[in-house]
Amino acid sequence: WTIFLRSVLIKKLNGQEFEEKSLFKDYSPKKLAKAISLVQSTKFLLSTTNVNSKLAFETLLIEI
Repeated sequence: WTIFLRSVLIKKLNGQEFEEKSLFKDYSPKKLAKAISLVQSTKFLLSTTNVNSKLAFETLLIEI
């Protein structure tokens, strides 16, 4: 997810066009950066703690 969101952010910053069906075409660069940060935080939590992976993923999707 991190690589995908970074590529979307780069396209957004470069002013490239998105597909009509793209979920992230209306996201601002600030919101994309926050989403990348959330993915990284969730990945860190999953690798370092005993958190429920399904719950962590659900929380991530809600926050994005």
